[in-house]
Amino acid sequence: EYEQEGGAAALADELIDMVDKLAADTPGKFSMAYSPDQVRSNFIAGRMSFALGMENAAPIDGDLDKLRHFYDRGIRYITLAHAKSNHVADSSYDDERLWHGLSDFGEALVAEMNRLGVMVDVSHISDEAFYDVIGLTRVPVIASHSSARHFTPGFERNMSDAMIAALAENGGVIQINFGSSFLTAEAHEWFEAYQDRFDDFVAANDLDPESEEAAAFEDAYRAEKPLPFATLGDVLDHIDHVVEIAGIDHVGLARISMASAIRCPKT
Repeated sequence: EYEQEGGAAALADELIDMVDKLAADTPGKFSMAYSPDQVRSNFIAGRMSFALGMENAAPIDGDLDKLRHFYDRGIRYITLAHAKSNHVADSSYDDERLWHGLSDFGEALVAEMNRLGVMVDVSHISDEAFYDVIGLTRVPVIASHSSARHFTPGFERNMSDAMIAALAENGGVIQINFGSSFLTAEAHEWFEAYQDRFDDFVAANDLDPESEEAAAFEDAYRAEKPLPFATLGDVLDHIDHVVEIAGIDHVGLARISMASAIRCPKT
């Protein structure tokens, strides 16, 4: 809704303020970090670093000056799109492909991110958008939380072997997502079936997806059909697969996706 109605930039500033305040209020435990050197110095001092990224480029609002504003505020990577296609790029989750890759503004944004030193994150975007990025970028890019499509055939949110090879040739890194639905075909199929049932239930009963009734539906569904959670071995299989294609220098570890928590299905 922020993409359509506005307000994304203001929300992003509020969230950055929140992280800044947390670091300021706990100086012995946390510090902001805007460069690798600051991460290292914080570590030596015994402090955990907060490094800022922006998941969804909606706050840029089609204005490169906003990119520069958020760079000045500490943003060091941007995931170009999220669950829906936006003014920058198509999303892998969205059946509506607005641009069949990057928009014209998206191309300009990638170039300016390269110039400023903001990493381009290709997680979430469509295959076409990924290849547009690879064709345009002058520096390595990242997939901040994606896994290997080899293990989840047909799931565009994960990266194909050809994409992993292209990312490695670019000098980039894929960070393996620990969410179960990203790791095994069985868990992914479970999640897709759950999501269809959940959406039908919410629509039929005119419910807010965050309502108590929706939560009760989830609990009942999971009790009847438990999620087949992935294992550490599945994570390691993805890592090994990327190493076989691209080499050890091009694989990393990501955060757990909220998809494994069910209620935020498209993250």
